[in-house]
Amino acid sequence: MRSKGESLSKSQAGNQQSRASYKSASDHSRRFDRVKWMASRHSYEWWRPDALLPALIIVGPYYFNKLIYVYFPGYPVFVAKDYACRTFSLAFLYLLLRSEPTSLPIPWRLAVPSTKELLIALIGAITLIGSNVVGTTFIQYLNAHSWQVTRFPLPTNSVLQYFDGTVGMVFVGLSEEVVFRFYLINLLLLRGMSRARAIIVSTLIFAGIHWSYGAGGVVFAMLAGLVLSMIFTSARNLIAPIITHAAFDAFYFAGALPFFGASTAVLGRLIIGMATSELGH
Repeated sequence: MRSKGESLSKSQAGNQQSRASYKSASDHSRRFDRVKWMASRHSYEWWRPDALLPALIIVGPYYFNKLIYVYFPGYPVFVAKDYACRTFSLAFLYLLLRSEPTSLPIPWRLAVPSTKELLIALIGAITLIGSNVVGTTFIQYLNAHSWQVTRFPLPTNSVLQYFDGTVGMVFVGLSEEVVFRFYLINLLLLRGMSRARAIIVSTLIFAGIHWSYGAGGVVFAMLAGLVLSMIFTSARNLIAPIITHAAFDAFYFAGALPFFGASTAVLGRLIIGMATSELGH
C-alpha cells in the first residue's frame, strides 16, 4: 500500500507535466498566430496608414482636379469636381484608418477649442491675412511671370455661390486639414521623419496642389501650409487649423483681401513716387 506522501508526489509530477504540455501547446499556438499575422501583414503591406500607395490615392485627387479644371473651366464644373475629389479622398482615408487601426504620433482630435487654441487659430488667421495683403503685389507679379493656367472662376449660379461661400468654406478647410495636416504629418512621422522634416515635406506637398494658380499661388500656399502645420502640431487639435483655414478663405473669397491688397499696392506706389520726386529735387 502506497504512502500518502508518495501519492501526493506523483500527483504533483502529473500536474507539472500537464502544465508543461499546456505551455508548450500554448507557445506553439502563439508562434503560429504570429507567423500567420506576419504573413497577413506582408500580404497587405500596401494597405497601412504608413504606406505610400494609399497616400498617393488620397493626395492625388487634389492634383488631378486642377487638370479637369484646365479643360473644363466653368463654375459648376469647378464646384462639382472640387467637392467630388475632396469627398473621395476623405472616404478613402476613413476606410484606411478604420480597417488598420494604428497608434498615431498625433492622435485624432476634433474637439471644441480651448481659449489657448482659439488664440492660436486667431493669430494664424491674422498672419495669413496680413501676409497676403502685404505680399499681393509680389504674388501677382509671380503669377503674371509664371505658368498660371487657372483662376478661381466667377460664380454663375447664386445657389452654388451661397453653398460654396458657407458650407463650402468649412468643408474645404476641414478636408485639407484632415488630409495634409492630420494624415500626411502622421504618415511622415510613422515613416521615421522628425517633426520639423514632416512639417516641411507636408508643406511642400500642400503647396504643390496649388500648382495651376502660378508661382505666386504656390509660394503663398507654402507659407500657409507652414503656419497651419505649426498650429496643428502645437495645438494637437484639428479644429484650430480648420478655423484658421476657413477664416482666411472666407476673408479672401469675400473680396476683402483683393481690396486691401490693391489699396496697399496703390499706397506703396504713391510712397515710391513721392520718394523719387523728393530725390529728383
